[in-house]
Amino acid sequence: MNADMLLTGTMDDLVTTRTASLPSPAELQLIFEALSKFITQYESSPKDEKREILKHIQDAAISLARTSASPMESLMSFLFQPHHNACVRVAIGMGVFDHITARGGPLSLELLAEKTRSEPEFVFRILRALVAMDILHESQPGFYSHTPLSELLADSGIQAYAVHQWDNINFCMSQFGSYFEKHGYRSPADPKNAPFTCAMGMENASFFEILELNPTRMDVFNRGMAGFNTGVVALYDFGSLENISQEAVAIVDVGGGKGHTLLEILDTFPALKGRCVLQDLPAVLHGNVVIPDGDICLQPYDFFREVQPVNGRIPHAISEYFAWLIRHQELQYICTNGFFMIGQTQTAGPSSETYLQL
Repeated sequence: MNADMLLTGTMDDLVTTRTASLPSPAELQLIFEALSKFITQYESSPKDEKREILKHIQDAAISLARTSASPMESLMSFLFQPHHNACVRVAIGMGVFDHITARGGPLSLELLAEKTRSEPEFVFRILRALVAMDILHESQPGFYSHTPLSELLADSGIQAYAVHQWDNINFCMSQFGSYFEKHGYRSPADPKNAPFTCAMGMENASFFEILELNPTRMDVFNRGMAGFNTGVVALYDFGSLENISQEAVAIVDVGGGKGHTLLEILDTFPALKGRCVLQDLPAVLHGNVVIPDGDICLQPYDFFREVQPVNGRIPHAISEYFAWLIRHQELQYICTNGFFMIGQTQTAGPSSETYLQL
């Protein structure tokens, strides 16, 4: 492509010019056949197997999309992902998803601008992006309604988690370049001077110490964790723990926040008799725990600094998932000490009195 083409050509010209060799029909056919096979299996499979087959369908569909896209198209999609997140964050702040829910049906651009006290032109720009991302549906020109995804984003807990991701996590990651240029390209070893610490303009303060100084951020974090953890009941057969004696510890929820996950488990499996332990930082456990006193044991615990005080038999699949979940929620990429403490938790030795650690 010459200079004149660069000045006058479209993005399609640029994409076409920089495209590597096109995928062969045989390559596309192979992926398509795999996708068709999984769809056939899904149609005839029992209900309890459909979710697993859907994962295979999703993987095949993603593979087909990646193979059929040019490298430049894939790159542009990757680079513009933060713009998608930004639109969702702004829409949450405006109350877009809440107002559509309250309406109970399609909401016009004009009425949405009125309810959000925003300029119609600005609202239109946000809505146009959300429709393009299939987050909202434009049922007719100028009228917007929910999709299954936006219905999730109307949930207050999910909203809090999205805000936490943007305001805390994404903001922190936006400072990675300058942080590693200054401190060197190696894994941060000091949790009190990690990227999040520097992003917040502070020194010698960990992630949670910073949140404790900002009640609003801490509240968003706690509500977000509660919203993110919904659905845990479907992950494991907690009914298998119903025969555990009252003296034994049945469940330990590590970093369990205000107890929303444990409450969901106990409500679903009221026959559980074993003791349940809720572990988190003292500041988190102080007040507003959602489970009544006496139903569980509250245990202050910092898994970054302390060896897990309760040991037990942890089913491999669920321990692997929750080890990832804890590290993910509490910024494992900021503090590598988390890997060390999780390792001690899982290797400190079994106990016949503890059956499951979340």
